[in-house]
This record gives sequence, C-alpha cells and structure tokens, in this order.
Amino acid sequence: MIRKTVLALAAAATLATAAAPANASDYGAEVPPSGYSHSSNRDAVIAGAVIGLAVGIIGAGLAKKRHRNCFDKPIRKWSRYHGRKVVVGYRTICR
Repeated sequence: MIRKTVLALAAAATLATAAAPANASDYGAEVPPSGYSHSSNRDAVIAGAVIGLAVGIIGAGLAKKRHRNCFDKPIRKWSRYHGRKVVVGYRTICR
C-alpha cells in the first residue's frame, strides 16, 4: 500500500514538472521571447528536482525498513498409509 502511494506521488511529480505549455511558436507563429516564461519554466524544473529527490529519499527509506527474513516452513501431518509424518504443504514465515 505504501509502495503504491510512493509510486503515485513520484509519477504525479514527474508529470507535473514534465508538462511544458504549448507556445505559439510551436505552431509556426513568431512570438518575441519574454523573460517570464523562462523564469517560470526554471522554477518548475527546480521544484520537480526537489520533489523527485524527496520522493526518492522517502522511497529508499521505506524499502530498507521492509526487508524481512522469510522462509517456507513445511506443514507435516501423520499419514496412516505411510506410517510416518509427510509434508502436506508449506507456510511462509517472515520475521
């Protein structure tokens, strides 16, 4: 559940910062450059980098905490046919 939330936040941050607004010059019209568009784009890139770095650090911290020692423990039951205990299944044990 937490992993899905972290991935959703990372995807949202990537999409929010990667979306570039369409300019009139993209459609062939000549538009004089303005300082405001470059400033806002630079601010979006900086914000995206900060958000991406924060999400990466949080995700790495969560991944470390979730490391567990897991193994399959056999489930044994007595079999009258075999005259001994036999393995009928496995249970995953995590510590």
